[in-house]
Amino acid sequence: MILSEIIENYTICEPVIAGDFEIFPLVSSLSVSLISLKEAESLGTAWIQEGFIETVSTLEAINNNQAGVLIPFLTQVQGGKQDRTVFEPIILPANRTERNPLQIPTRCLEKGRWGYRDSLGRRTSRKFESSPTRVAGQMAHAFMQKKDQGNIWNQVRTAHDIPVTRSYHSQTVSFVSMSRKMHERNKEMIGIEDSLSSGLNINGQVGILVAFRGRILGVELYGASNLWKSYAKESLRGFLFDKILLRSNNHEEHTDIRMQFIDDFYGFNLKEQDATGEGSLYHISSDDWQGMCLVANDVPAHLYAVKKQR
Repeated sequence: MILSEIIENYTICEPVIAGDFEIFPLVSSLSVSLISLKEAESLGTAWIQEGFIETVSTLEAINNNQAGVLIPFLTQVQGGKQDRTVFEPIILPANRTERNPLQIPTRCLEKGRWGYRDSLGRRTSRKFESSPTRVAGQMAHAFMQKKDQGNIWNQVRTAHDIPVTRSYHSQTVSFVSMSRKMHERNKEMIGIEDSLSSGLNINGQVGILVAFRGRILGVELYGASNLWKSYAKESLRGFLFDKILLRSNNHEEHTDIRMQFIDDFYGFNLKEQDATGEGSLYHISSDDWQGMCLVANDVPAHLYAVKKQR
């Protein structure tokens, strides 16, 4: 994969601004023929479930469609014995039925539970439901630098310990439950999300570049506009959570966020690794950036990269 070929196929549009946030829509004519997990879940044709041999670090993915299904990196699923996050972007091949499910890598986002009861005591099942939430970019950066489960739990605990999140806590220390409640009830977060929503619906849009207080937080893009539409709100919510983690950062003026991003992008190092499903998988790194990119038919099916704030 050549970085110049990627960046030349995308237009970085004028930003939508709300308070300290700038959202730059990314538009492209590139396209891959995939269904999103969210769409397939709504049809009842694909899902993620607890394995018969239950482990924290592995779940099963089912796809009864004739087409591949995209499971984005950091997809959060709720239910089973613990809420999890999917730990790489995955193209789930067609016809992976319950007789031959795909084993996918995960991490736990809920330390205080291991059983088929959720934080409210309600019965859960092997079958998970994906959640419209995402970890903050700064949390994701830490996840990718140090991939062990202990580090994941430390990041979740830190998010729970911030004063503004305390009224949204989950009894089982579930980041998924906490962040979901926060985005549904916190008036400030709802207001920012509403103000930025027009930056998620540009014709031909496949992603966003996000800046906060004059600093680039990260970029996320998908292989087709239908995939982006499935995950636009989820993507934005992850970056909005960075506002809570970076509440003391000073504003930094930059003359052109877009040019700064392009300069950073050309500095990315790509290391290919084995993909769990179909496509070619790359780990992205530089002095400040961490990310993942899954490529199918020479098109990034899912690219997610975040920049560490010093």
